[in-house]
Amino acid sequence: MNPSKPARQPLFKGGSLGVRIAMLVGGAILLMVIVAVVMSFIPSNMNTPDLLKVAKTQNALFVTCSDGTTNTKLQDTKNFAANCATTLTTAQQDFLAYTGKHGLKVSSKTLKLGINASDTTALKESIAASTYDTTFARTAQRQLSSYAAALKSAFKTAKSTEQKALLKSCYDGVQMLSAQLNATTSAPTAAS
Repeated sequence: MNPSKPARQPLFKGGSLGVRIAMLVGGAILLMVIVAVVMSFIPSNMNTPDLLKVAKTQNALFVTCSDGTTNTKLQDTKNFAANCATTLTTAQQDFLAYTGKHGLKVSSKTLKLGINASDTTALKESIAASTYDTTFARTAQRQLSSYAAALKSAFKTAKSTEQKALLKSCYDGVQMLSAQLNATTSAPTAAS
């Protein structure tokens, strides 16, 4: 009285094993395309162009300050350079960890794009001319201003409180570095 259970039909009827595999691969590709299209409509949590600008200006200032730690002669300028390099090392590590965690990998090649060749040349030439401290201070002040502007711009377009907190922390560091640089005897005066 028990009717026999009907045999289970295969997922993909008919055809050879190769046809079934091709159908599975085709279905997987179709699924990936659908997921990619859907993901393109989900807003990103990253303001990538602004963050890249921050990373590049941050790196340019770091390179300048690192150079200043070895080439400055005046103690207050040397202290600023060392403090700047240390502050930026920490800021850059935090910044790159944040961007990496959120899917934006910033390569060392990208970071190097922020370095201005004319700054590097001017600093090298100032060693021979014995004007390194003054040239360094002017270059660092200009780069601090660029870095601060990049941070402000990124802060305005930041989409998360975590990103805003990181940018604010970097900006606070810039303000302290700028005050220290202005206190050095080799810093350019407001008139220069």
